Amino acid sequence: SIQDTRPHVCLYFLPPTGHGLRDLDVKVLQSLHKKVNIIPVLAKADSFTAPELREYKRKVTEDFENFDIEVFSEVLSVIGATKSQDQEYGELKRMYSWGEIDIENPDYCDFSKLRSLLLHER
Repeated sequence: SIQDTRPHVCLYFLPPTGHGLRDLDVKVLQSLHKKVNIIPVLAKADSFTAPELREYKRKVTEDFENFDIEVFSEVLSVIGATKSQDQEYGELKRMYSWGEIDIENPDYCDFSKLRSLLLHER
């Protein structure tokens, strides 16, 4: 049997600018989207308010349509965990001086969707 060594997915992380795709993003994505499945990921989602995050996702999605860039999934937003709070259940948290964020809570982070998209068979 022949082993397929090609990449099957590209996680394309977008910086938290809030202004849609940059020229560089457009060029890179246009060169990649016919070669590999692209999953757009908005990094550092905790730097946005909920309305700002919705608007940024809308702008990026609109840019994909305007520049004819095909993506595999909706735009996902993630917050990086700083530690696992509960070793038994593996809850992932982002710790701040004022408190913590559960990065698996779908109200403000798409980490669970991303994990499911990458690790579960279809």
